[in-house]
Formats: sequence, structure tokens, C-alpha cells
Amino acid sequence: AWSPDGRLIAFLRSVAPTRAALIIVPLRGGRERVLAEIERIDTLGLFEGTFLAWTPDSKWIAVSEVANAIHFLVQHSVETGERRKLTSPAKEAELGDLNPAFSPNGQTLAFTRESHRRDIYLLRLDAGYRPQGVPERLGLNSTDNVGPVWMPGGREIVFLSGLWGSMGLWRAAVGKSVSPQRLSFAGRNVSSAAVSHRSNRLAYSSATSDANIWRIDLHGPDGKSSPPT
Repeated sequence: AWSPDGRLIAFLRSVAPTRAALIIVPLRGGRERVLAEIERIDTLGLFEGTFLAWTPDSKWIAVSEVANAIHFLVQHSVETGERRKLTSPAKEAELGDLNPAFSPNGQTLAFTRESHRRDIYLLRLDAGYRPQGVPERLGLNSTDNVGPVWMPGGREIVFLSGLWGSMGLWRAAVGKSVSPQRLSFAGRNVSSAAVSHRSNRLAYSSATSDANIWRIDLHGPDGKSSPPT
């Protein structure tokens, strides 16, 4: 994940079957710095959306950690290494909280919470990125919504919605009245999205496949198999 000021890249490196290191490295080269080691679950590779999120001032990084098989969101200070817990999902949550995304003004954190369904929640933050109140669920009709990213201006999000393996890309306002709109140009089976707030552009990943049936003549000329057609 790129820092908003363009100076650093943050990433996760597996260091054990259930642990990962949160690392930052300068864009123009230099020594890696480990901010923290976190507990994780290998099956996270199966889930869509982002894993890391920077605050707009490039001073904190949010990441999903795990305890007792439940994920929750934590942020780490790039300057001091301080660790702050952001969310505390209920014990009955099947997976917990993933896909953190800070709004452009840093006043709201959007994320995915998975329990009996996958929903997008919004958590209000103060000027120091500390949680204010409890997260509120965004009123979306679908039961499978993941991977929120903010549009420029901070009034809308883009997210993935639909059945696993056929996710579509949607956008919705974050106010009280939520009317999601499908971005049909993205097609199906979208796995991630990113928005550039400087150039007003959207990037996304979409997997496609092309399955065919081939035939080989096992009794071709001279008793040899023919090339497949």
C-alpha cells in the first residue's frame, strides 16, 4: 500500500504460519523497517479487498489482526510504533473485521465485517484517528459486500458485491439514504479496486477464464496421435 505522500510503501510479509510482519520501505530504496508483527490466518488470501490502509497524513497504518480466530482492526504509528485498537467485533462473528479504508479527510473508517453475512461498516474518528462511538452498518440490500474504497470528496464508496466468484463493482453514497449503483463496465468476478484521488481514476482487477474441449485422434497416420484440435 502506497503512503498518500508517495514516500513509503507498506506491505505484509509472512514470517510464520500464523504471523506476519508489517513492514515499510522508502520508495527510492533504503532499509526496510518492521513496524510490528501481527497474528493472522492464512485463509485471508481467499478474501477480496485491501489488507492495509494509510491515514491521509501518512502517519498511521491500519491492518487486520486476529485473536481467538476473530479479526479486528488495529492501527500502528509510523513515527512512534504506537499500537491502537480500532474495532472490537462480537465473539459470534465468523471472521470479523477486514478491508480498512480511511476517508480522504480522515474522519471516517470504512471496513468489511463478516458474521453471518458480509457488510460494510463506517466508524467515525476524531482528529487524531481515535474511534468515536461504535461502527454503523451501511444499509445495503445484498448480504455479501466487501472491499470498500473511497471516491474523491469522501461522499461515496466503491465496493464489491455479489456471490463469491462473480463479484460486481458498485458505488454508493455514505449518507442515510443508500442507493447502490452497479458499475456495469467492470463486468463480473472483480477482486479488488483502487481510486486515485489526484487523477480521478479507478483501477480494478477482474479475473476471466476460457474453457474449451479439445480432441485428439489416437489412431492417426502411421499409428501416431494427431495434434489436438
